[in-house]
Amino acid sequence: MKIFVIGSNQVNDRKDVFRSLDDSRFHITDVFTAVPNKVTYYAEQWAMFEMLNLKRLPHNKVPKFVDGVIMIWESQENLPEELINQVNGLKIPFEIHLV
Repeated sequence: MKIFVIGSNQVNDRKDVFRSLDDSRFHITDVFTAVPNKVTYYAEQWAMFEMLNLKRLPHNKVPKFVDGVIMIWESQENLPEELINQVNGLKIPFEIHLV
C-alpha cells in the first residue's frame, strides 16, 4: 500500500516512529512524507531500512493517490481537525498512533 506518513513536531523518539510503522495494519510498499520534521525523517529512515519506495512531497496535503495515512502524534497534543477532515474527505483508511 502507498502510505502517507505525517506527524507531530513534538514526537522526537525514533523508536516511537519505527514502532508505529512496524505495528501498522497496512501492508506498506511505498512511503510518502511531506513537511520535514522528526517523524518524517524517521519514517524516511524506516522506509530505507525496509527497502521500500520513498518520496518526499513538496506540500503537506494528503495526496489523492495514496492508499492510506499514518498519523503519529504525541499523546498530549491535539490532532489537527483539518487533517482528519482532509483524510475523511478522501475516504481512505487511516491510523492514528499516539506515542
